[in-house]
Amino acid sequence: MSQINHKEALNRLKEGNDRFVQGVKSINSLMTHKQREELADRGQRPYAIVLGCADSRAPAETVFDAGLGDLFVVRLAGNIISPMGLGSIEFAAANFGTPLCVVLGHTKCGAVAATVEAVSKKKRAPSDHIQDIVLEIEPSVKLAMAAGSKDDRSIVEEAAKLNVIRNMERILERSKILSELAEKEQFKVVGGIYNLNTGYVDFIRE
Repeated sequence: MSQINHKEALNRLKEGNDRFVQGVKSINSLMTHKQREELADRGQRPYAIVLGCADSRAPAETVFDAGLGDLFVVRLAGNIISPMGLGSIEFAAANFGTPLCVVLGHTKCGAVAATVEAVSKKKRAPSDHIQDIVLEIEPSVKLAMAAGSKDDRSIVEEAAKLNVIRNMERILERSKILSELAEKEQFKVVGGIYNLNTGYVDFIRE
């Protein structure tokens, strides 16, 4: 089981992100190739869960300068919560005692941009599966539009943030396991926006 609390886990993520931005790596992340056998034998004890976007420019382990066994990562386009994704988060929290989940969105998100276009032009996505993603992000896009964002770029950035918050809330609303752990202060959900240009993660609702 994880031996740290959610505050300590968040601090580790922040420190890792600072190293990433500065272009340095921790000894731990550099040495993980030597830890493979140990991890295989004793199992994993990730200190944080990350629900991130599938975008190739936003890999959580790199962004947080994390090594093997540090993060339990679930990735879907638009960092949306699905039944399987929620089950994965529950599995990590219940089995490993992982105390923190970060819903990690990012700037210039293609899934959000595609949803903005679909809503603006009132058109359907090219497949039912992509349409499912659009429908999950659509409420956040409409909120961003209603908030007065004028151009598509500002709508995308505002909607990405609103989408993170929406999925943060849905994790606890939909999971009895996680909401009970949160009530006991053994688990917390926070959000973050990773800036593709600067490398920094701005955390939401810490």
